[in-house]
Amino acid sequence: MEEKKQALQSIPRKLYKGPDARLRAAAEFVRRGTFFADVGCDHAYLSCYLCSRDETARGIASDLRPGPLAAARRSLAAAGYSARVETVLCDGLAGLEGRGLRDICILGMSGETIAGILARAPFCRDEAMRLILQPMTQPDRLRAFLLAQGYTILQERLCRAQGRVYTVICAGYTGEVQQYTKAELLLGKYHIDRYDGTDALFSELLERRLHALLLQRQGRAAAGLSNEETDGLLRELTALSKRREKP
Repeated sequence: MEEKKQALQSIPRKLYKGPDARLRAAAEFVRRGTFFADVGCDHAYLSCYLCSRDETARGIASDLRPGPLAAARRSLAAAGYSARVETVLCDGLAGLEGRGLRDICILGMSGETIAGILARAPFCRDEAMRLILQPMTQPDRLRAFLLAQGYTILQERLCRAQGRVYTVICAGYTGEVQQYTKAELLLGKYHIDRYDGTDALFSELLERRLHALLLQRQGRAAAGLSNEETDGLLRELTALSKRREKP
């Protein structure tokens, strides 16, 4: 364990500030001994963290831009993981089919962007694969895409990073097409099914969504637009928020 800490600490402080809550939450879903993909790796902080946690882990760190990929190589070299993690310049998962990947990690992008990457990589429709996804925005669009394409959301985890609450989604391909309500797409059925009013992170997320919807409703009303769909979602979220009021 001490060697692992030293490996991460060997990365210059200006390059590596330690895994934030998003990376730690995502790493919890990555299986031991896996061959992972760190898509849009930036500085490869996730790759470094995964290797530090599991000496049997190996992977591919990919990025669309040469600059971040060069930074990833520096981080991996400084931590001593260059032999375990290959760096690849590519758009999303392009060119990575047939490489034996098992856990696909895509973090720090919009839900729509993540969905687009997966849409262009049909080889991910493999029951042996696991998707670990962390949308910065538009989680509803990502969930809708996954369900329509036959992926099942196995689990989700909330975390706080940089003053905001984010969700990490763990999904796998089953071929079963599912449908969620609008509230379940927005907040995650996994969280809603388990919410009893005591989860502080989910409560905060719920309040933020309610506030945003109320502002949206006001804007649409001022513009003379229908609020029928917005009102339906507001009713769902308001009913959910009342779980906190139960004794």
